Amino acid sequence: MVFVSRSKANFWVFTDMIKLLHTSDWHIGAKLNGISRADDHTAFFEWLVETVTSEKITALLVAGDIFDTAQPSAESEALYYECLVALGKSSLREIVILGGNHDSAARLEAPKAVLKALNVHVVARYLKDHDENLLVPLHEADGSVGAVVVALPFVNEFRLGVRTTGVDSDSLRATIADKFRVLYSQLCDRSIELYGDLPMIGMGHLTVGGDVKSDDSPLQVHMVGTIGGLPVSVFDERLRYVALGHIHRMLPVQTGDTREVWYSGTPIPVRFSEARIDRKALVVTVDDSNTYHPKSLTIPESRQLLEFRGDFDSVNSSISSLVNSATLPALLKITLEVDQFQATLTSQLNDTLDRRFEGEELRPLIADIVQVTSAAVKRSEGEVAVIKRDEMNPISVFEQLCDWQGEDFDELRPLLEQLIQSSAEA
Repeated sequence: MVFVSRSKANFWVFTDMIKLLHTSDWHIGAKLNGISRADDHTAFFEWLVETVTSEKITALLVAGDIFDTAQPSAESEALYYECLVALGKSSLREIVILGGNHDSAARLEAPKAVLKALNVHVVARYLKDHDENLLVPLHEADGSVGAVVVALPFVNEFRLGVRTTGVDSDSLRATIADKFRVLYSQLCDRSIELYGDLPMIGMGHLTVGGDVKSDDSPLQVHMVGTIGGLPVSVFDERLRYVALGHIHRMLPVQTGDTREVWYSGTPIPVRFSEARIDRKALVVTVDDSNTYHPKSLTIPESRQLLEFRGDFDSVNSSISSLVNSATLPALLKITLEVDQFQATLTSQLNDTLDRRFEGEELRPLIADIVQVTSAAVKRSEGEVAVIKRDEMNPISVFEQLCDWQGEDFDELRPLLEQLIQSSAEA
């Protein structure tokens, strides 16, 4: 790559194209009511390796939440390392792994030295006064540095030195935004000190932008639910592309200029609501004027996540005519509208599935089922539902409660799952 400094001219002359693949929020180890998603991740990783090769990708950026929990299982870690080994045999020159709020920074960085020898750069923790650890050089075919990734992992308020008690939400949001703005600016300055005036690519795991709430987006990562998304101005203008993680759908953040700031979303639907939108990854090329051009790629669906709601007869009829169009057994979320709770309905639906898919390996699985009484359906009339909570699991009980209260179950469910997990690990 031949460079013309931006301080002398407003363009770069590239002889070796930078081509990035931006993904995030793998959530390896995720389950749906105890059903493993390891096969879903295996299918995604196979697609990822093929895509890196076919698209001639030079650097892979993974913007946080590599694992679903801070203490992933041995199976999850094995899947992660098998993926990195396969990617190491591809055309990639570098892989940048960012830590997210679901990840244990210490656990993710434990094999950092070994992985660096394989050109896998893990950036999972923010340590003040160690800026160079957050800068990852991207190398050209001849070994020279062609660009620098400013990789800032998830940083909580405590690490930023932000006081969160006794402060109103607007002031808190402004303080946190200012902290990030200064931090990204300092990292850009440090990059120039170490590597010269090269193109800089940003990474982060945080909530940025205005309307980020949707059926498949989690709560705000900083001060959950209280301060909303941070302004895009937290990113230094020298960062012409910023690869973000945390929001679970592909989403551009409006910048008002030529910079590109994107979320790539989860590669597999972690929750049923996420299956309503195609899963994406972003291929990003850069031209001679240092302008970045993102192109979305649809990740093939390896498993259907299907939702059914209605009375027993209508739901039973629907699942009796199911056709599995993916390579893995479909997972079903069923909401039955009933007059009163009936313990045998789940087994009756399973019998229907057994008959419909007799002898087939791809028999769908009921991952989530809840019975909603007439009072829940018509709660405006003030009726009281009769529920036998001991015959339901905690997730189902919580969903029923959300239904009564008019709350968004899919948005609150991750918090409940974290509480259940914390209680189990205590």
